[in-house]
Amino acid sequence: MKQKVLVILSLIMIGGLASTVLAADWRDAWSEEQVIRFFNNVADALLMIIGVISIFAILYAGFLFMVSGGDQKVLDEAKNFVRYAIIGIIVAALAFSVVGIINSLI
Repeated sequence: MKQKVLVILSLIMIGGLASTVLAADWRDAWSEEQVIRFFNNVADALLMIIGVISIFAILYAGFLFMVSGGDQKVLDEAKNFVRYAIIGIIVAALAFSVVGIINSLI
């Protein structure tokens, strides 16, 4: 059940971000500016998806923590969710920084 909800949320976010990613003008030949803008849009969309999923993972971990009732197995699962969500946020932040550095170099 949890996996189905995550898949549905991911598909909704991807569908909503598709217009942002495909915002480049496709009628003309690709100029250098359009290629850069396209890759920036793709990177921004992916980073947004990672951030949203990480936030939902932290919220889910908080829910697990509240309803655990002292069960050590559930508490360990909540800790793992928080750990991996924080790692996801750090990776997204680092990727955002790398994209910014590459943009400044181009």
